[in-house]
Amino acid sequence: MTDQVPVVGGSVSAQCTKCRKATRHIVVSVVGGAPGRVECTLCEGVHNYRSPRSAATSRPKKTAKPRSSTVVQEWETHVATRDSGRAVPYEMTGRYRAGDLLSHGTFGLGLVRKVIPPNKVEVHFREGIKRLVCGS
Repeated sequence: MTDQVPVVGGSVSAQCTKCRKATRHIVVSVVGGAPGRVECTLCEGVHNYRSPRSAATSRPKKTAKPRSSTVVQEWETHVATRDSGRAVPYEMTGRYRAGDLLSHGTFGLGLVRKVIPPNKVEVHFREGIKRLVCGS
């Protein structure tokens, strides 16, 4: 933003909460000499003013954790040797027991390690151990 006092209907650079980048915005309200609410000229989203981030102050992108070779080896030992045709499709309302083989839409094949009352199971997938919701 420049040193000029913003006016309603004026243009200002702001960090768009929808576009996730610095874009031109129209000032919708002014509070205490600063933009209060702004409207993005690209997506037309209206939100509180956020000053644009520079490349130096932007958040670092999250990177996936590397899979532990131990976790993968344990998964291959316990799951890869089992008949995947007998895997039960995962459903949030399903009931499972320790030792059941699950087929999950995102994580793939997994082995139920334990049941956590009242409505969770701990499942060992290739990428790690996940807690999933299940029927009570």
